[in-house]
Amino acid sequence: GGCGGAGAGETNCLPLTPGWNYLVRLYRPRAEILDGTWVFPGAEPV
Repeated sequence: GGCGGAGAGETNCLPLTPGWNYLVRLYRPRAEILDGTWVFPGAEPV
């Protein structure tokens, strides 16, 4: 999704392109993360 163009008044906008992804870095992850029993929640638009 877009941010409405320049001057649209959206101060915290991150434009996304089709097929986007993100990376989460976890320092000293717990065993549940390492063994795959806990999964990071998916991103949701706000």
